[in-house]
Amino acid sequence: MKQFIREESESYWTPTTFRVAESFEEFVALNPELKVEQNANGEIVVVTPTGSEGASRNVEISVQLYRWSKAFGGKTFDSSVLFTLPDGSKRGPDASWIAIDRWEALSKVEREALASTKRC
Repeated sequence: MKQFIREESESYWTPTTFRVAESFEEFVALNPELKVEQNANGEIVVVTPTGSEGASRNVEISVQLYRWSKAFGGKTFDSSVLFTLPDGSKRGPDASWIAIDRWEALSKVEREALASTKRC
């Protein structure tokens, strides 16, 4: 694993934030075993596993959101996608939804920039 400097950590279950010299994309490529996000300050956030109870809840949330989306329209995503937000942060929610008209208004390039699968 590439060397990085720990700046903040409260416990095993709290995401740990790091500052690195590399870009986010370089850090992800150098550390494929980590599930990471990036906050608005450019710091890398290492996301800890949810555990069995959390994973079970996440599946339930994803299924409910998917069913709602099919009934009312929209595009759903699971936790493997990484969204680039307007503040520059890159976040991967447990489940997410976007209105179909907003999704279809985006070009293929914009869709890929918004929702990347390069999360780890």
